[in-house]
Amino acid sequence: MLSYIFRRLCGAVPTILVVVTVCFTMLQLTPGGPFDSERKVSPEVLANLQAKYHLNEPIYKQYGYYLNNLLHGDLGASFRYADWSVNSLVGNALPISLTIGCTSMVLALFFGVLLGIVAALKQNSLVDYFVMFLSNFGSAVPSFVIGPVLVLVFCLWTPLLPFGEFRLTPAYILLPVALLTLINVSTLGRVMRGSLIEVLNSNYIRTARAKGLPLRTIVLRHALKPALLPIVTLLGPLAVATIAQAVVTESVFAIPGIGRLLVNGAINRDYTLVLGLVLLVAIATVLFNLIVDVVYALLDPRIRY
Repeated sequence: MLSYIFRRLCGAVPTILVVVTVCFTMLQLTPGGPFDSERKVSPEVLANLQAKYHLNEPIYKQYGYYLNNLLHGDLGASFRYADWSVNSLVGNALPISLTIGCTSMVLALFFGVLLGIVAALKQNSLVDYFVMFLSNFGSAVPSFVIGPVLVLVFCLWTPLLPFGEFRLTPAYILLPVALLTLINVSTLGRVMRGSLIEVLNSNYIRTARAKGLPLRTIVLRHALKPALLPIVTLLGPLAVATIAQAVVTESVFAIPGIGRLLVNGAINRDYTLVLGLVLLVAIATVLFNLIVDVVYALLDPRIRY
């Protein structure tokens, strides 16, 4: 297992390098530049700015400078946020996004698995219909619709929660966490329900029932672990999707996190900021998929790497 993890980490290096190269090239080919704005600067000032950030040099030299900075752990200086480095901007925004994302993923995993188990054990009951309705609702209605509705109901019509200048407190993160949890529960609950129903119809489960084992023992000891395999498979893509959802969620709730920073960087053509955030997402994707593979092997002893 350790040799497999080491090989995966070594294989992640060229993957991340390709992602950075493609993103760097696309940003360079995008019309305009980081210093284009409604208020034009003088040619002398523009030349000084381009010289400071090496924008007046060929693309391959700019790429070499950027890779050299990456090897030293430096994501570069922001083009639009004066006197701020990308490391500082990411360092300020990352704890906020991690708090909201991790909290929502833990809640979604707990409630998704729980609702899926209950729905599978009570097929065609009101609980089953409720879980399927919740799954269809969370999948069909986009987050940029649910988010403003939550703000309208809980912040404006019934001012139970604050809205405005964000603070990292439970009152401010409750709505974005609820939104991301609802979206993820809709997927996890549906998959858990279908997986457990399939496992409960297996031959070895019929044998366990024929031996007179109670339903609680059958589910917890024999059916739960194989039924969780599809859930584990989904955790990697869902974690990455949560980062993508942060772009919408943080814009709706005015949260100064990674998603909002990425939107501002793209609008302002802040090349180094966008590249730094794309690199962060690429590394997170590789690590999430690696963790999923390891947990998959722990749940199913037949899997060997």
